Amino acid sequence: MASRYFDVSPGGASRVVFSHNLAFFTGHAAPQYETLEEQSRAVLKRYDQLFEQFGLLKKNIVYAACFLKNADDEKDFLKVYTQWYDPKNPPAGYTVTGVSIQHSPVGDNILIELQFIVATDPDAKIKRYDISQGCRVAIYDGMAYFTGHVSPKADSLASQTEGVLKRYDELFKRFHLKKKMW
Repeated sequence: MASRYFDVSPGGASRVVFSHNLAFFTGHAAPQYETLEEQSRAVLKRYDQLFEQFGLLKKNIVYAACFLKNADDEKDFLKVYTQWYDPKNPPAGYTVTGVSIQHSPVGDNILIELQFIVATDPDAKIKRYDISQGCRVAIYDGMAYFTGHVSPKADSLASQTEGVLKRYDELFKRFHLKKKMW
């Protein structure tokens, strides 16, 4: 299947790319609103419009990546987000602190940027597993999508990396996944 690119900007980035039965969305933001809750509602409303435009379903969100100006404010985002996605089909994903581009063309008040990977087949067979509180894996079309993992007891980057990789080895074994390079 050839990749399809939509809404390509003058800089060459696409708002969404369809490839291999997936839709890959770039991050969306709404800096015209003041609070994180308002921006979250506006971004999710925009995704409602995009999902309708491209015939996509919330139940088919495989992965979500959320960048917050301050990850300590995640509860304000989750208050809106958990009411928006399909609770029977929660995506894997992560939320991190991200620094927005200074003097962005869309404005400097970016408190949230949200991007999704969505299965394009309305009847997609996505296997979802809760590993622990807030930690999931979604398996679709031969690929596994994990929530982010950390090793909080590590005292250095090297030991944290080692802890995270060990955790992924455990998960690969648990879900009978193979490490395969293309």
